[in-house]
Amino acid sequence: MEKKVYVASGGNCTVIDTATNTVTATVPVGSNPSYGVAVNPAGTKVYVTNVFDDDVSVIDTDTKTVIATVPVGWSPHGVAVTADGTKVYVVNGGHDNVSVIDTNTNTVTTTINVGTGPVSLGQFIGPQQAQPVPLVANFSANPTEGKAPLKVTFTDESTELPTKWKWTFGDGSKSFLQNPTHKYSKAGVYTVSLTVKNAKGSNTVTKTDYIKVVTKPVAAFSASPTSGKTPLTVEFTDGSTGIPTKWKWSFGDGTISREQNPEHQYLQEGKYKVTLTVSNVAGCNTIKKTNYIKVTTNTRPSIYSENK
Repeated sequence: MEKKVYVASGGNCTVIDTATNTVTATVPVGSNPSYGVAVNPAGTKVYVTNVFDDDVSVIDTDTKTVIATVPVGWSPHGVAVTADGTKVYVVNGGHDNVSVIDTNTNTVTTTINVGTGPVSLGQFIGPQQAQPVPLVANFSANPTEGKAPLKVTFTDESTELPTKWKWTFGDGSKSFLQNPTHKYSKAGVYTVSLTVKNAKGSNTVTKTDYIKVVTKPVAAFSASPTSGKTPLTVEFTDGSTGIPTKWKWSFGDGTISREQNPEHQYLQEGKYKVTLTVSNVAGCNTIKKTNYIKVTTNTRPSIYSENK
C-alpha cells in the first residue's frame, strides 16, 4: 500500500511519497498561508485549513484535486478527523471557537466556543486515535482458462503485508505459499479462495468459477418443439460437453445465432437442417441434424357443399 505525507505549504498541499522521499503532487488550495492538515482514517480525504480564506479545502487523495471548500470561522488553524471519519474539528483562532464539519455533507453542523485564542487542536481535544487499516485479501491468476493439464500461477495482491497465506484451488488441493503455481489435471470450472493473516487479523477472498480448464468440446443440442405450424417458435438448448466458450447455430433458413441457448422463429413451411458448432481454446466440434425442424402451413382446407 502506498504511504504518503501531506504538508501545508504556502497556498498548497504538497504530497510526499515516503518510499522515495520525493514530491509526487502539489495541490492548490487556499490563499497563503495554508496551516493545518488532517487525513481521514480511510486515507481517501485530506482536510487543509486556509487561514486567510476562513475555510477548509477537502482533497480527494485518488485524484489529488479539491472536491469541496467548507466555510468555517475566522483564521482556521488546527484540524483533526474523528476515528470513524464522520466529523472534522477545526480551530478558528480569530473567533475563539471550533467548527464541526459533517464529512458526508461537507457542511458545518456545530460551532463550539472555547478558550481565548486557540490555534492548536491539542489544546482542547487531545490526540486523535488512529483507526487500524484492515487487512484485505486479493489475488490474480495467469492464465485463468486453458486446456487440461493447465498450469496456473497465482499472485497474492493483498494489502497490509500479510505473513501467512492459505490457498484452496477448488480441486481438493491447497497451498501455504504466498505466490503458488498449481496444475489442474482435469477439465472443470474451479472456485479459488485465499485467506491471509497478519498481526492485525485475517481476511478471505473467494472467486467463484475463476479457473476454467477445458478439453475439446463435443457438440450436442436439443430443441422444443421440433414440429408445428407457422410461425413456429423453437427454443434450442446446448447440450455440448467439454465446456465450450463459443457457439454458432445455423437454423437452416439462412439465419444464424451465437448465443448458447437461442430462440428462433420459423416463418415458412419446410424441413430444416440445424447445425451447431462449439469451440474453446482446446478445439471445436460440429453436429448437424438433417430435417430436424418440420414446419407446416397454418392453412385449413375449405369445406364445400353442393345441393343437387
